[in-house]
Amino acid sequence: METLTDVTGAAVTRSKGTEQQYAGYVRTLLAFALPNENDISEKDWTAFRLESATRWFVAQNTIWAKSTIKSYRRALKWAVERCVSNPERYSQIMDLLDTQVEPVAKANKGTASGKRKSISRDEHQLILRSLNKSKQDDFLIACFLELGRRLGLRPMEYLTAKVEEKYLVVLNAKSSNGRGNGVTRTLDLSSFSDNLMAPLLAFLENLKQASIAAGSGRALLNRLSARLARVCARLRIKRVCLYTIRHVALATAKRELSVRQVAALAGHASCVTATRHYAKRSSGWKSKVIARPSAESVLAVQDDAYRTSRDESVAANRNKSIFRI
Repeated sequence: METLTDVTGAAVTRSKGTEQQYAGYVRTLLAFALPNENDISEKDWTAFRLESATRWFVAQNTIWAKSTIKSYRRALKWAVERCVSNPERYSQIMDLLDTQVEPVAKANKGTASGKRKSISRDEHQLILRSLNKSKQDDFLIACFLELGRRLGLRPMEYLTAKVEEKYLVVLNAKSSNGRGNGVTRTLDLSSFSDNLMAPLLAFLENLKQASIAAGSGRALLNRLSARLARVCARLRIKRVCLYTIRHVALATAKRELSVRQVAALAGHASCVTATRHYAKRSSGWKSKVIARPSAESVLAVQDDAYRTSRDESVAANRNKSIFRI
């Protein structure tokens, strides 16, 4: 346990584990706020850089859950207390951190069972052909359909994702309380040709601009979801949601990747989540051109829970077989 004092002289006590977690959050926020600066170490956390990270953070409305916003805010306050010695700059950044950040709206419970977890190739192509890609909303929906089936991100995660060479860096939407495999996950896009990379870059840039114009990322995604629902209704096919494409991607990944790799691709801390709650392997498509999680993202997945439950099941079945002999 380390005890510090802030510029007001008040004692601040936090565990080493908490500080390490906060440091990870701050590094992630700095990376997104200052994309042209690589791997900013703690000794370089200047007031200017921390203010830049704070301004980026408070601008991300309707992106994260309340718990995630709280974690990021606490991490930034910890960094400011630790690194900003000038009282005036300290107060400025702390005041900025008090800016309200709107959390993402909770989905209505009880509706998940009615949402699709799979889509056939024929339906996928039918929807794509029905979209007018010269219009921005239809272009974005087409990108969700065609790129999303290879990437598997949550719809909200595309709003802050960024490409670094042949990697996609994703800010995990559910990283609080140990639910994610880290604050970010990195996806290897080596299998993506230039014909896929160019649309991906255009998609991410257009999505960011459209979310600003719409007032928030959530407002934009709601609008795109409504448009996709109207297209499905006109085609007389069961409604396809933006989240449906994540299910397709993970089901496809189950055909090519290990259980732990699938969890890392999804941004889960445990192998259990994707195994139990997402579309089955049988509904996946045959495709080699999919994103693959980096080794670091895979190592961040805890597969003990999955292995234990599976082994117990195997052992139980084996015991039943013995008694039947």
